[in-house]
Amino acid sequence: METELRLRKRYQQFFREVPVMAALLDTDGRFIDVSDEWTRRTGFLTAEIIGKSPEEFATPESARRCRDEYLPGFRRTGKLDHVALGLMAKDGSILELLLRMRAVYDADSRHIYSVAVFFD
Repeated sequence: METELRLRKRYQQFFREVPVMAALLDTDGRFIDVSDEWTRRTGFLTAEIIGKSPEEFATPESARRCRDEYLPGFRRTGKLDHVALGLMAKDGSILELLLRMRAVYDADSRHIYSVAVFFD
């Protein structure tokens, strides 16, 4: 039987290597971690992303939609499905993506973090 530490390392490795742009965000909407595919596609290092909001990487129009449309709905429902988002890569190119995001809750129904997947 695997120890808890070994199992945790396996899940961390899975998250890093999953072949999609995936991210974990804290309750303030700031990046906790991103998959290797996220860094590969955007050109940013993980250290350049952690602690920042997705809005900081979004095009101005996408940042506005996040603030005014997407986030208020997410706070109410705990989910976003297939919302359009333009992210700016480090080289200045724009990635036109769709975002799916889910809030994760603890046993007392408190939002503890969110899981997001960005895809073409």
